[in-house]
Amino acid sequence: MDKTEKHPSSRKRPHRKKGFVAFFLCAAAAIAAIVLFLFFRGGTLDTLFAPSLTLMSPAPVSVSDREEIIVNAVLSDLPDRVFPAASISVKFDKNKLEFVEVKQGTMMTLGNSKGDEQTWNIPIWEGDVATSNRLGEVNIMYLDITGGKFAYVREGFHKNDNDILVRLAFRLKDSAGAGDIYHITVKDAVIATVGGAENNTSLATGKQTLKSYPAKIVVQE
Repeated sequence: MDKTEKHPSSRKRPHRKKGFVAFFLCAAAAIAAIVLFLFFRGGTLDTLFAPSLTLMSPAPVSVSDREEIIVNAVLSDLPDRVFPAASISVKFDKNKLEFVEVKQGTMMTLGNSKGDEQTWNIPIWEGDVATSNRLGEVNIMYLDITGGKFAYVREGFHKNDNDILVRLAFRLKDSAGAGDIYHITVKDAVIATVGGAENNTSLATGKQTLKSYPAKIVVQE
């Protein structure tokens, strides 16, 4: 064997280098496409990885069922800030559905401390049921009037455990029909910090710092 002959593995290196270059160029193109998309949408990289508020679709319901239908509003994450206020506006078909009430979720706010022990509360949100049904839009809010003593904080949030902001209860109206699908959508949602409108630290769908996903109620025989 000729000692000057190169080892077979050495002949593969140019191909590996070309493969790396191709991968690098594809990755750079993908990043550039994301940046351009965010630029034209008025967003930032922070908005790309923003937390989300998802209205969870319930199991299909019978057309004759008049029991409450619960739609959970689930948060994917809560940044390490203090959030003393929150509001959600949800649109629904007022001709087919009746909004019954807003129920407590599982996410906890700070509570009255007992010495060195921190206590926690699951707050009650406020909303006008009659107005919601008249408009076909649920408008509810939570406000810590102390400005932070009973606020939402990261320690009160645990994914898949304490991640439900609120539960919305609906009921089918007599006009509901088998085979219908009713969409429940987030019109607007804000989980607010003090001064968040100025320094953009609040989570808000209008600012793209909070994503939202709709639910649907499926009616069957």
